[in-house]
Amino acid sequence: MIPPLENHCGSWVITHRQTGKPVLETFSESTAEAVNRQKYKVETAAEYLARINQQIKEEDQ
Repeated sequence: MIPPLENHCGSWVITHRQTGKPVLETFSESTAEAVNRQKYKVETAAEYLARINQQIKEEDQ
């Protein structure tokens, strides 16, 4: 099951689990559901951006 979209969010970001690199942003729930979640991580765009911002802050410290 993919994470539900927040009220202010309209898409999901698909990230390769092994490399950590984003591979796709989708606005389609059916596309997000079809992703192989063993190989790829599915996050809402809001979750993805919050995670990336946190990583950047930690690297700057």
